[in-house]
Amino acid sequence: FFVLLDVATVGRLIIIGILGLSTDESHYVLYARKLAWGYLDHPPMVAFMVAVTDWLGSGAFFARLGPVLLAALSLLVLRRLALDLYGDERVAFGAAVALLLMPMHHLISMAVLPDAPLSLFWCCCLLATWRALRSESWGWWIAAGLACGAALLSKYHGALLPISIVLFFVFSARERRWLLRPQPYVTALLAALVFLPNVIWNARNEWVSYAYQLGHGAGKGEFSLLNVGKVVGAQVVAASPIIFGLLVAAVWAIVRRRPVSEQDRFLIWTSLPVFGLFCAMGTVGDILPHWTYAGWWSGSLLVAVAAVRAWDAGGLRARRWRRWGIAAAVTGGAMVM
Repeated sequence: FFVLLDVATVGRLIIIGILGLSTDESHYVLYARKLAWGYLDHPPMVAFMVAVTDWLGSGAFFARLGPVLLAALSLLVLRRLALDLYGDERVAFGAAVALLLMPMHHLISMAVLPDAPLSLFWCCCLLATWRALRSESWGWWIAAGLACGAALLSKYHGALLPISIVLFFVFSARERRWLLRPQPYVTALLAALVFLPNVIWNARNEWVSYAYQLGHGAGKGEFSLLNVGKVVGAQVVAASPIIFGLLVAAVWAIVRRRPVSEQDRFLIWTSLPVFGLFCAMGTVGDILPHWTYAGWWSGSLLVAVAAVRAWDAGGLRARRWRRWGIAAAVTGGAMVM
């Protein structure tokens, strides 16, 4: 795991200074030169990220240094989550391999985009929430609230994080009890307070950011099979086709197991709603392929745990997963390169 992390990080540090900034990246760099609690299309975290590294120097390298460092931290948090959930280093390693074979992961890990801070705080919130459920410590509930608020300040897609966690509570017989306790509501209040500066900024600016995003993401067309094909095709290309297929196979293998463990249920409900919402939106309008990216943090763990269980079971299942794993490494690696 750490060899992969080091190689990926060093490789990105070499690349980020070679290519000039894209139009979107230049747009966000300008944010950092005019700091505020909100902008037309995004909340402020991407500007804060660039402003921090801008103290070290100017140019493409320093503008992109933040995403590279946050990507490394996100993988470290994901490893910790894997160990807390399953206590198996192979799951953490497999999830890292799956992500590093996805072209979309490298784009978000090197480009100046709001998804970089969103990914880190998304993973931190998942880890803090799971530890809060297991330890029942107020400290972890508070950490979850802070991380959730920071995710909302990173990208408005962060709103799917608390929704996904609530769905996990609702559909988990064991964790449903938390809906009658004060901790989740205090956590939600804390997240709202962290996000409040952006709300105030929007209130002072005619709610421009929310209006823009609702108009940008809302479906404006009619359902068609062509739109379905576009959505699925975009996800297949962004994640690489076989890894996308392995996610589908992993979810199928996990839901067929009875009973479904709380760990598996937690990952399913913090990944599939993200894919489901944006893919549904894409059937009646246009979405960008990376909008589903936050779902891949839990999704990569689902792929890894399904693969580890298949290998441990041996026999035909193990051979199938091994063959498809090799095929995923070849196709994903070629697409990344």
